Amino acid sequence: MPNEWQHQQEATNAFWLKALCFCAFLFGRRMIRFLLFTIAFFYVIFAPKSREQSKQAFHRFTGKNADWQACFRNFLAFAQVSVDRLFFLAGKHQSITVNTHNTDIFNQERLAKGAILVVSHVGSFDVLRVLAETQQLKPIHILMDTQHNPEAFKLIQTLNPEMANNMIESHQPPSTLALTLQEKINQGHMIGIMADRLHHNETAVTVNFFDGKANLPTSPWLLASVLKVPVIFCIGILNSQLAYDLNFHVLTEKITAKRSDRQQALKGLVQSYATLLETYVRKTPDNWFNFYAFWHDE
Repeated sequence: MPNEWQHQQEATNAFWLKALCFCAFLFGRRMIRFLLFTIAFFYVIFAPKSREQSKQAFHRFTGKNADWQACFRNFLAFAQVSVDRLFFLAGKHQSITVNTHNTDIFNQERLAKGAILVVSHVGSFDVLRVLAETQQLKPIHILMDTQHNPEAFKLIQTLNPEMANNMIESHQPPSTLALTLQEKINQGHMIGIMADRLHHNETAVTVNFFDGKANLPTSPWLLASVLKVPVIFCIGILNSQLAYDLNFHVLTEKITAKRSDRQQALKGLVQSYATLLETYVRKTPDNWFNFYAFWHDE
């Protein structure tokens, strides 16, 4: 089921989010690491669906059978990234090391006309906040389904109202959404879009991904073709030193395919995105956070 992730019950609520936030800011990132071990063990034992998906993904990525330790590392990385998000949102990320790579792609020409940033549920996309600060970029807007996890969105509004205002609700009429995005692009802003998960009734293309077939959405690429802006692949990987490696790759300067050739052109770009994603996940499988039936053959 390609949009199964939308039907998964969130394992968080307002109380636990606030409690985790309080503990993180009170004890600091290093001390709360011990609490994350407990959370990861909890998921290994009491989240059978997520555990099974973690095992299957690990096998695809490495060719090895996953034991409980592989699942534990996966859940621990997810917990760490989730906690770090609180620090990024609150502007208290000074203790988190972020190593940026290929930032020279943000030249004056691209900065002037804006861009689509295609991100994923691999590692952290919140580290883009550091990029905006260090490179003095114009605002980065995240296209987000705020209805999927309303408690998390409320927390974002509390911790960082400015960032919450920069988020764009994906549940808008297409014409309204297009106008909103065009306005931001005209101002030289950048739009971050999750390009690895399908929404209900969303058009998809099938691409090769880890010796299997995966259905990925075409909407980010259709938006880029309408807006006529560069599309940049972004990924922030949590490494073994609990630092982040933030990487960028230009996928296209502008989608210019004719209407008759557009579908084939979009499929080629989605495949390029999937191939890059595979390269990074193969190196760091613990950063894979899609705990549902992702592949078409599942």
